[in-house]
Amino acid sequence: MAVHRRSATYDATLVYFDEPQVITLISQKTRIVAIAIPYGNPNASMFLATTVADKDWNKYLDGTVDLRYLFTYPTVRVQYHFDLQTMKDKKVMMTPWDGEIAEKYLPLARFFSTNHTEDYKADDRAKDIEKLLIDGEWELQDFGQFQQKYADVYAFIIATDTWKSAAASVAAKRKVKDAFLDRPFRGGFSYVHLFRDLSENVPRSDQLNLSKIKYASPGHVEIFGNEDVFYHLHNIIPNFLHKREKLSERYRVFHKYLSENHYFKIDGHEYPKNDPTENFMKGRAKELAEEMLAPDFDAVWELTDENALVAAKVVLSFYRRLNDAATYFAQGRIAYSD
Repeated sequence: MAVHRRSATYDATLVYFDEPQVITLISQKTRIVAIAIPYGNPNASMFLATTVADKDWNKYLDGTVDLRYLFTYPTVRVQYHFDLQTMKDKKVMMTPWDGEIAEKYLPLARFFSTNHTEDYKADDRAKDIEKLLIDGEWELQDFGQFQQKYADVYAFIIATDTWKSAAASVAAKRKVKDAFLDRPFRGGFSYVHLFRDLSENVPRSDQLNLSKIKYASPGHVEIFGNEDVFYHLHNIIPNFLHKREKLSERYRVFHKYLSENHYFKIDGHEYPKNDPTENFMKGRAKELAEEMLAPDFDAVWELTDENALVAAKVVLSFYRRLNDAATYFAQGRIAYSD
C-alpha cells in the first residue's frame, strides 16, 4: 500500500544546538520523532522523521530505550523527511522516505532522553514513592523475578480499579477490557500475555518506575507508583502471609478440581453459559479472591464476560503471582519500611 504525504504539528524541541536537532510532532494522534540530517543546502533544515507507538515513546522517555531504537527496531513504523524551514503555523508536510536509510542519517547508539538539552512538558510519571527494605543474599535474576511478580499484581489492581472507576475514561476501560478479549485461557501463555498487556496499559502517571537501589545489608529500593495501590498492597501482602496455609489449601483443592476434570485443557470460550458447574466455579473463585483481598471479583466477573471458568483461571493465576511476590517477604529479603 502506497504511503502518502502527511502533515504533522510541531510539539516540542528535545535537543537544541545552534538550532533544533531533535524534535517531536503529532500527526493526528500519532507521535512523530524527527532528527536533523545533513543536506548540504544552507537554505534548508532537513529532518528524518519516524512514527512512534505510544508504548515505545514512553519507553524512550523513561530511558529504557535509546533514540536509535525508535528509528530502527519497531516493526510497525513509517519514516518521512521534511524541511523544517517550510513550517507554517507549527505545521509541516512530510514526504515518505524512499528506500533504505543511510547510516549517516541515523542517530548514534546510546543517546537517551537524559541527553536532551530541553525539558519536555509531558513528564507525567508517577510521583508517589514506595520504599522497600532489602536484606539477605540476592542474585541478579532474583530481583528481576520479584519485580516482575510485584508489578503483575500492581498492574492487575490498577486494571480492576480502572474498570470499576466512574471517573475512568471509556478509552481506558476499553484497554482493560481488550486485554481480556480473544484469549483461549487454556495454556499458561494466555495468562502471561494477559498480565503483560495489563502492565503495558497502565497509564503513564501510574506506572511503576524503579527510582533507586541502595544495596547493603540491609539496603532499600525506592519505586515510583500510585499511592492508593501501594496502600492496597500494604494490606494484601501481610494478609496473604497471615492466611497462607488457608489460602494455599483453597488454591490446591480448587486447582485439583479443575485439573482432574480437564478444565485446564478447555478453551474458556468453549465453556457454556449456565453450565451445571457455573455456580460452584464462580463461588470458589470469589471466595479465594475475597480471602486474598484482591482482585476485585466483581470486576473480574464483568471483564471475563461472566464466564465462570475464565474467571476462575484468572483468579488462580493472580494467586500464583501474589504468592511468588509474597514469598520474598516471607523469606525476610523484602520488607515494608513502616
